[in-house]
Amino acid sequence: MNLEPLAQLAAELVAFEPAEQGWSLRTFAGEHAKQLAFIQDPAPRKHVLCARQSGKSWGDDAILLDRAMRMPYSLHVLLGLNGVAVRANNWIPVWLRLLDRFHVERRDNQQMMLTTFPNGSRVAFAGTDDLKHVKNWLGNRLAGGTFIVDECQDQSDDVLEYILRVMLPPTLTPTSQVILSGVRPDSPVGKFYAMRTDEAWSHHSWARWDNVHTPEARAEYEAHKAASHLGDDDPQLQRDWHNQDVYDPNARDYFYRAEVNAYDAVTPRWAQGWISPPGFGDVRFAEPWPGIDTFSVALDPGGGDPFGLQVIGWGKTHRRIQHLVDWTSPRGARLTWGDVMGTLGRVVQEHYRTGFWCYDTNSGTELDTFGHQYGVPAVRAAKKADFLGQIRRTNDLLRPGTLAVMRDSTLATDYLSAQLDWTGGAPKWKSTYHPTASECVRYALGAFWEKAPPEKKDEPVKDPFDREQERLAKLKGRRR
Repeated sequence: MNLEPLAQLAAELVAFEPAEQGWSLRTFAGEHAKQLAFIQDPAPRKHVLCARQSGKSWGDDAILLDRAMRMPYSLHVLLGLNGVAVRANNWIPVWLRLLDRFHVERRDNQQMMLTTFPNGSRVAFAGTDDLKHVKNWLGNRLAGGTFIVDECQDQSDDVLEYILRVMLPPTLTPTSQVILSGVRPDSPVGKFYAMRTDEAWSHHSWARWDNVHTPEARAEYEAHKAASHLGDDDPQLQRDWHNQDVYDPNARDYFYRAEVNAYDAVTPRWAQGWISPPGFGDVRFAEPWPGIDTFSVALDPGGGDPFGLQVIGWGKTHRRIQHLVDWTSPRGARLTWGDVMGTLGRVVQEHYRTGFWCYDTNSGTELDTFGHQYGVPAVRAAKKADFLGQIRRTNDLLRPGTLAVMRDSTLATDYLSAQLDWTGGAPKWKSTYHPTASECVRYALGAFWEKAPPEKKDEPVKDPFDREQERLAKLKGRRR
């Protein structure tokens, strides 16, 4: 007789039986009121975003222990970034210390980072870099079980999407609990950060000062300020200690500032009735300013990332570069070249006529056939060799406002969100946010850097906006 379904049913029926003597959530948390509210919250989906060293990880492990002791034959899993980090930062210094502190009877498998309790419950620790192994744990329903993803601020969007949309749903029951846990990120980006306002999740957040178990924190904070010559308004201190949503724009890798670079696009008359195909995502078109007569288009098929197409324009009588078409597909849209060129590509060719097309490919066959098949006069592979040099050149255009970006576009979001990862040798974009629109524009700017005429310092080009302001000023003077 297969007893496994009966064991699962038993776990659901005794979901809240008393815990073993000597252990309770209230005893564990003590006077840490916000931590206690988090660990006692029965919501099936919880999102906890805290300052560093606030007691978040201890709270995660307390939930694992309490639910394992209350629910026989249940499974509880905590995932960090990788197995080495989980062992060094949680399994040894937090989990095992917690069990020893309350003299909890159990068996520990040090190699597998697995604890088994007398009631048949198990608690397993692993990294999201080993999801194939984790899936072996999830062969059955998580009746009465817990699934925690820790260090979510550093988890890639792809990993979180896969866990929440693909891996977990078939295993969950009404008695399961899913927790996303992390600290405030260094930049306001990523799926975990964006979910802080998602109403489908129960949210918890607190500062370092709320952790009554580290009374020395205030003294350490003052010592650090003095040694580093920082004020209370320093963005890093505000995030790491005060749990405030404060970020330094100068810490971004792109020098985009909305007050300098953003502009309110005027939708062309021909585009006002344009409707995106199903699953395509939103497309934004802008009317070129007077003097903008040269256009550059860049496409990025994305592979596992979103598909993107961006258009920029410039001219001899205009001192700014204008962002004219903004499109980044939804993730997982699985679009083909025919889907894109048969709709958006056709419109771009008709209304933004240009000789500059490039796209991200290493395939000579694609380059040779793309132009012929879709009627593009000239197409070339995106130049990606000088990655950092192109970013620096882009910043040369962003800082003075030469590059004008459609307000609230996917390009603006990329400029605010993309972060370089300098670990492991050559820099690359951090996995927590992969830019698509800004990569396209980086490629499209190649034509501008090569083809645009140099500025003549003795004959400054007058911007059409400046001319319009002069005209309005003259009209105002006549009325007086």
